[in-house]
Amino acid sequence: MSRWGWMLGCSAVALAASCGTDHSVLAKKPAGSGGTGGGHGDAGFDGSPDAAPDVGGDAPVEPPGTSVFTLLHAVVDAERIGFCFLPVVAGIPGAPSGMPLPAGGLAYGAVHARTTLPGFDLKTQDVQPVVVAASESDLKQHGCAYLITAGTAVELDAGPDAPDAVLDAEAGALADASADAAVPEPPAIRALALPILPQMTLASGYSTLLAAAGCLGGPGLDDASILSACGGDYRPDKPTLRPIVARLSRIASPERVSLQGVNARVVDEDVSIGSEPPDGSSLPAITFAYNVPPGAVVPKYPYVLTTQSLLGFPLGDPQITLSPGGVVTHRIGWATALAAAGTAAVDNGRGYAVVVVGPSVHLGVVKWWNPVTAVVIPTDPLP
Repeated sequence: MSRWGWMLGCSAVALAASCGTDHSVLAKKPAGSGGTGGGHGDAGFDGSPDAAPDVGGDAPVEPPGTSVFTLLHAVVDAERIGFCFLPVVAGIPGAPSGMPLPAGGLAYGAVHARTTLPGFDLKTQDVQPVVVAASESDLKQHGCAYLITAGTAVELDAGPDAPDAVLDAEAGALADASADAAVPEPPAIRALALPILPQMTLASGYSTLLAAAGCLGGPGLDDASILSACGGDYRPDKPTLRPIVARLSRIASPERVSLQGVNARVVDEDVSIGSEPPDGSSLPAITFAYNVPPGAVVPKYPYVLTTQSLLGFPLGDPQITLSPGGVVTHRIGWATALAAAGTAAVDNGRGYAVVVVGPSVHLGVVKWWNPVTAVVIPTDPLP
C-alpha cells in the first residue's frame, strides 16, 4: 500500500472477526487512553468522577443521578458521522452489529443524548466506539457491519513513481513535484475505531460527554494547513481522530445559569470562553472558562455568577467569545450555538456546557475541514 493507502485496516479498527491472530493493538486501554490529558488541570478523563469535595470543606458535591451520555460530532474532516459500538470481551472487540447511532447520523456540531445502548450492559461491559463518516442516506440504510467493512477497505495506490507531498516549512506551502497530478476524491464511507471505553464509563450515574474529535483522514484530505486543521502530526494516512470524554457537572443554582467550557479539539491550543451581551447593551462581558486546554472541562465546578438576563438574552442575541491568549478571535451567537445541538434556550436553574469544536482558531480559510465554532449543550440533557 502506498503512502496514500488509507491506514484504517484491521490494526486500526480492531475487528477481531477479520484481523487474524495478532491482537497486540486490541489490548484493553485505560480510561482516557485516547484523550488529550497532559497535566492541564482536568484535561482528559480519569474514569473516576469526583463525587466528593476535594478543594476544601465548602466545595460543592457533584450530585449523582441517572446515567446519561451525549454523543457529539466534533470531527474536523467529516460532514456527517454516526457512532457504532462493538462489544469487548477480554480486551478483544467483537463483530459489529445493529445500526449506527443516531439514525441518519449527526451533522457537524450536533449532539445525541442517550441513557442506554441497545444490547449492552454498560455497567458490566467494555465497549469500543467506531466513528463512521458517511452520507445521511448511507447511515440510515446500512448497518454497522457493512459501513465499517466499507469504510476500512479504502486503498488508493498513487503508483510507484508518484512523489511524496512534502511540507515546505519556510514557505508554508505544500510542494508537490507533480503539479498536474489529480487530487483524489475522499472516500464516500470512512470508519475508524476509538479506544475501548471500560465498563461504567458511560453508566456511572453522571452526565458524560463523548465527542469524536480530530481528523479521520483519507485520500484527498491534504493541505498546507493540515496541522492547524487536524492537529498532531496528521497526514491523510495518519488520522488524529480521538475521543474527548468529559464529565459534565449537574450542579445548578435555582436562580442562575451554570456554565462550563469544554475544549473538544485535538489542536494544541488553549482557549478562553466567555460571553458578550448584544450590541448596545451596558451589561458587562464575562469570561467563565479561562485557558481551557484540549480535552478539558473548565471550571470543574460550574460558573454560577450569571443569569439569563445578565447574559443579555432579553435584549437580543448575546455572543459566545473564543479567546486564545486573551484576544477575542471568534464570536458565535448563542442562538446559533444552541440550535446546533437542538437546544431552544438558556434557562435559569439549569447548567450548560459551551463546547469548542473544530480546527485552530487561527485557521481562517475553510476548505475540506469544518470551521471552528461553539456548541451549547445542557449538562443534564434529560427532561
